[in-house]
Amino acid sequence: MDTMAAFKKARAASQGGGSRSINGNIVLQPTEFKDNTVVGKVLTGKGAGSEIEVEYGGKLGKKEYTNAKGRKATTSSFVDIEAGGTLRVERVRPGDDGIYKSRWMRTLNGQPEEGDSLLADAVCKATRYTRQNGQPGMVINRLLTDEETLTGSVDELKSVMASTMEAHGTAAFFGVVDGAPTDMILRKKDDVTAEETVNSFFENLPDEVLAKVEEAAKDTGISVLPVTPHWVVGTTLEAIETHMAEGKPQAISTVNPTTWQVPTMGMRLNRATNLQGDDALPEGTADKLAKAFKDFADKDEAEAFAKSGWAGVKDSTLTDFFAKHGVTVAPREEMGWSTQTLVQGTREPDNENDPEFKFVKKAFQTRPATPFPAVEALSSALNDYYTEMGEAAKAVVADLRNEADAAKGASKDAAAAAPAEDELPDDASDDLDALLGEVENEGLELEN
Repeated sequence: MDTMAAFKKARAASQGGGSRSINGNIVLQPTEFKDNTVVGKVLTGKGAGSEIEVEYGGKLGKKEYTNAKGRKATTSSFVDIEAGGTLRVERVRPGDDGIYKSRWMRTLNGQPEEGDSLLADAVCKATRYTRQNGQPGMVINRLLTDEETLTGSVDELKSVMASTMEAHGTAAFFGVVDGAPTDMILRKKDDVTAEETVNSFFENLPDEVLAKVEEAAKDTGISVLPVTPHWVVGTTLEAIETHMAEGKPQAISTVNPTTWQVPTMGMRLNRATNLQGDDALPEGTADKLAKAFKDFADKDEAEAFAKSGWAGVKDSTLTDFFAKHGVTVAPREEMGWSTQTLVQGTREPDNENDPEFKFVKKAFQTRPATPFPAVEALSSALNDYYTEMGEAAKAVVADLRNEADAAKGASKDAAAAAPAEDELPDDASDDLDALLGEVENEGLELEN
């Protein structure tokens, strides 16, 4: 670990540690099941290493978690404390008397088998693909975030990529190239060296693209990190593919690909309009934005907004709404990088000369997905992503204000140009005389 990484880790430990920092989704290793609560050690997040007590969330309790026999549902929920069994706990938050509350709790890896391991706080991305034989495949690429190197030129980038790939087999680089966050993962093949793989990649880039990479390296730098691939195989993969094909990802209890989906524009806007404290939008912004959208939306869109708020509005609709007010929101990739805890199993090799094969049995998301990971070269881009919807909301309200001011100005100009009520324009009296003349010519009598 280099000096800067050590500084960051020490700062996190000194400022973010302790049970007071615990919230959101966590993995808990129980040490005692009480009648209404479970006591255990936190394995993930800022509170990792802390011992806390949490009220049971969901439908299960002490009976289900401690009974190794009985109904199938009870057996699958059993947590073997002696073997280091774990729970996944969702939306943890501080409660009364130092006891935490949770929205939901269930078994993660209740009965670890020999060779099982748990990879906490893994920054990773899942990819489903089709193999050469036509069968489905799935890989989870995990970044080794403690080994990040920031490079400042293409030559340095190539050198670090080659050395990283030589040591780990797979390497990735991240940077803002031509104004857009960009990433690439390269794997070393058995029949070529790491240096040859890297050189071949860069030699096949067009000169204009290579120049943009050089510019990015000199501007904000390009981050290089080792990557470890983890494979999802066998019956686990088969069940995932079946549920995804049926449109039932919520039924997946092992590795759910949708937990790597980047939140929709509406979800992010909902978050931005509900921020509190120093991060809150200016007073009245949320209400003005909602009113403007209701005026803009058609019947179906208005009903979706009324039912689910911003989270119920389609990205395409919000894109058009923002564009109407001169605001452009950058499109995002559907799948991104997420912080997950991976439960890894081990399968004995078919050949004694082969290494053990490790595969992913379960995954549990502890932080939402983002379009790109929190690496140094993308720190500014990631900050823009987090603040983008709030800035867009403020820009729309500013446009509404400008429209209102322009309308007032036009009204004042029209009023200034209009004649006074007791006066007529020069030619208006002539028109009235002509009209009266026409009436008289038609033989009608005017009353005095």
